[in-house]
Amino acid sequence: MSNPDLSSPGLSDPDAPGAPSIRDPSNAEPSSLEPSIYDRELSAILGEDGLLAAALPGFRFRPQQLAMAHAVAKAIERRGALIAEAGTGTGKTFAYLVPALLYGGKVIVSTGTKTLQDQLFQRDLHGSRHAQGAGHPRAP
Repeated sequence: MSNPDLSSPGLSDPDAPGAPSIRDPSNAEPSSLEPSIYDRELSAILGEDGLLAAALPGFRFRPQQLAMAHAVAKAIERRGALIAEAGTGTGKTFAYLVPALLYGGKVIVSTGTKTLQDQLFQRDLHGSRHAQGAGHPRAP
């Protein structure tokens, strides 16, 4: 798998259509997209020929999703907060579930509706865990 294209919308052009808006609440500037310890794993899971593409019918690669997943991973890694906003079709659910599962800690997810809560618990969480495999390494 290749590393994400840093010219993807949301990485080099935060105003590009569909780009996630990612902010570190402790800083007024956009959050840093320095590499996380799980960059390769994120690309291997969320990438064009990644594990989710192979395991989930209808899954398609979204550069904005991968950019958001990298930002989530960095926030988890530094034990910080992250505020991320992205439009419909960006792939927000897997963008935060995949890094959360890689790190293996506790994560709080707040949803706006019971329907989305059910989708997360009954479909997306199971699909993500299945695609990543039971023996996938977790952070300490």
